[in-house]
Amino acid sequence: GSSSSYPEKLSTSERQSRIATLFGLALGVVFITLDIMIIAHNGFASSRDRCYCKAGKVQYIGIFVVVISRVLICAFIMTLSQYYYTPHVVAWLGLGTIVMQVSVRFLGKTYFPTKMV
Repeated sequence: GSSSSYPEKLSTSERQSRIATLFGLALGVVFITLDIMIIAHNGFASSRDRCYCKAGKVQYIGIFVVVISRVLICAFIMTLSQYYYTPHVVAWLGLGTIVMQVSVRFLGKTYFPTKMV
């Protein structure tokens, strides 16, 4: 019998790659579930109605900036381990995506203000 366990047989770069994959996927799932939670809390119809300006037209630039940015940020962080797996790089990029998500949320409040009734 071998006294070493399976994780000890993996190289350092393989372990870092697996950890980066887990980190990226987990953070991406958090971003997606937060968006789903916000839509569920506000209601889909209310969230959809915020996409229209006072003239009744769809705000395409706002949709592009906010919605497409969120999708791209999620796609980036979920595929992060394909490009980087060094721990400090992954951590800094994770922090960067969190800051970008918060910034996009503030832009969302600017482009799509809640309608006061």
